[in-house]
Amino acid sequence: MTDPGTMIDLFCGAGGMSAGFSEAGFSVVAAVDSDKDCILTFRQNHPDVQHAMVRSLERGQFTPQKLQQCIGRDDIDLVIGGPPCQGFSKASMNPEAKANFGPGSKNRYDRRNSYYRRFFHFVRHFKPSAFVMENVPTLLKKTNGLYVKKARSLGRSMGFEVSVLKLNAADFGIPQTRRRLFIVGTRNPGCFELPEKSHFPDRDDQSRYRSVGDAIMDLPVLKAGSGSHTMEYDEKVIRKFERDKRFLHKYARWARDGEDTLRHHISRYHSERDLGIFKMLKPGVSSAQLPAEQQELIPYSMTSFKDKYRRQPMVAPSTTVTAHIAKDGLYYIHPVQNRSFTPREAARLQSFRDSYTFSGCRTSVYRQIGNAVPPLLAKAIAEKVIACN
Repeated sequence: MTDPGTMIDLFCGAGGMSAGFSEAGFSVVAAVDSDKDCILTFRQNHPDVQHAMVRSLERGQFTPQKLQQCIGRDDIDLVIGGPPCQGFSKASMNPEAKANFGPGSKNRYDRRNSYYRRFFHFVRHFKPSAFVMENVPTLLKKTNGLYVKKARSLGRSMGFEVSVLKLNAADFGIPQTRRRLFIVGTRNPGCFELPEKSHFPDRDDQSRYRSVGDAIMDLPVLKAGSGSHTMEYDEKVIRKFERDKRFLHKYARWARDGEDTLRHHISRYHSERDLGIFKMLKPGVSSAQLPAEQQELIPYSMTSFKDKYRRQPMVAPSTTVTAHIAKDGLYYIHPVQNRSFTPREAARLQSFRDSYTFSGCRTSVYRQIGNAVPPLLAKAIAEKVIACN
């Protein structure tokens, strides 16, 4: 690769992977996703990408040949993407799935399970120098690891050396414990190296894990149900940092990215019942850790939903921000304010800068953020791909 090259992003979502790879130097030629809001988000944050398309990548609907016709070229250096695989937890499978994952599996066929094969159809067609596919690490265990084995086999059959990485976003400066699986294919044997960790849980210097407090405490204070889609930063908060002789963490300064207007900092409404439960929880504590007499106030089964409520920590990374944050936010309670995270706070925990904006209703925005690959994590992998080629 030179400069370092061109890439296409399949199942691109809100564009977290593209953001990281672009910052490392790659030029995005095309991005494809079936979600209209995701593509609108992608377009407004990656305006130089001429071909950001709403297309279904299900079998036979949008082929590599059609993509080549759209972009007018077949010389692509890198293919990236995160094909969904939510169906692996189902029981039993039909014959088509058994052909994909082998006999004896207890998992029922879900068409999303075969999206990874669609990803490799594009890899086979464009013949890039490398590919990067992202997913959840539980796939190493589900179906006896057949997903990973199949993906590795497909990559090798196309002439790639395939590396399987299990990474924690917190190790790379993201203020969130988020473990993800990356399958990386490169052409040069023995060249790809694991990204080096930059942050650690037991350090006292700038290389310690970044915390929730580091990431969001400069943002305006809100009550449940308040805030605005666009608002000014509260400079009183900054002056309070200075008055208390504390420094605004460099991560928060980095996240501001020179912006004058703060977007998506609006808190969802919560019932008085939930607000009362929030008050019981100290930072880093879930409803499962409450005394028995307080657990009796939880309106959910403490067997099935014992940690339904969780106040996130102040001085440690957050738990994994998932698409479930779009539901009710009860697992994502602010460390000190009596409400759940705003979309902007969730985005910061995913290492999206404040200049990154999202399209769609609030539920869609939360879902896009929860499903995204953290840009800083993507950048760490991109740099190793560049070094290998």
